[in-house]
Amino acid sequence: PLQWPIPEANKVYMYPEDTHHYALSTPEGIAEWQALVPYDGTVRPGPRARPSTIAMSHQLQCLDVIRNAMVLPISPGDAQGRNARDRCLNHTTQMVLRHAHAHVESARTDVTPRITDLTRSVHRCRDWRVPHDRMERSE
Repeated sequence: PLQWPIPEANKVYMYPEDTHHYALSTPEGIAEWQALVPYDGTVRPGPRARPSTIAMSHQLQCLDVIRNAMVLPISPGDAQGRNARDRCLNHTTQMVLRHAHAHVESARTDVTPRITDLTRSVHRCRDWRVPHDRMERSE
């Protein structure tokens, strides 16, 4: 199947903001990045149970690859690491362009200038916990 058959996620409201979670290189931040995708993100939909990855998992894994490349620069001889980083940058760019949201955003931040008008930045999104919880139960 082209889409993993899971219940339709409820719509939730999300306010973009800077967060203290998902730090690039702290042990806590690394653990938070790793917890975003249960197991290795693999699901086995359909009667053939062919291993696949849902888009959300792939996107989160790619962000983690990019994060890791920022923290631990890839050595010139590491073609596999360079290819993974480049593939993930390309995938992330395509994902942003596919969604092409034109919402106006302001972000709450600890860094000046502090923009705090979140009423203009609310997004109505699918609840990511639905596929995440289903992945946890499927392994």
